[in-house]
Amino acid sequence: MYILSGNEKEIINTDFVERFCIVEKPDATLIVASYGSDRAQTISKYKDKKEAKEALLKLLFAIGTGDGYFYMPESSLFYEERHVQDARVKRKGGS
Repeated sequence: MYILSGNEKEIINTDFVERFCIVEKPDATLIVASYGSDRAQTISKYKDKKEAKEALLKLLFAIGTGDGYFYMPESSLFYEERHVQDARVKRKGGS
């Protein structure tokens, strides 16, 4: 199976991956593909451990059902909606 990474810049072939792991960092939680004791590659970043576990379970289900490809789910860490509130009045129309 082929996995499109979270940043949509890499494709990972699961035939060569030994295991997938969750790694907690101070600013994010990572899903990592481990190729052995000496090599690992970050697949995607998530806001917290709960969100990473949900993505890992979706990946497990895709591998278990024999899908040919899988897109890593988007993270709310990078795609959450940001609303800028300022004091300016928004005017529509008129002259």
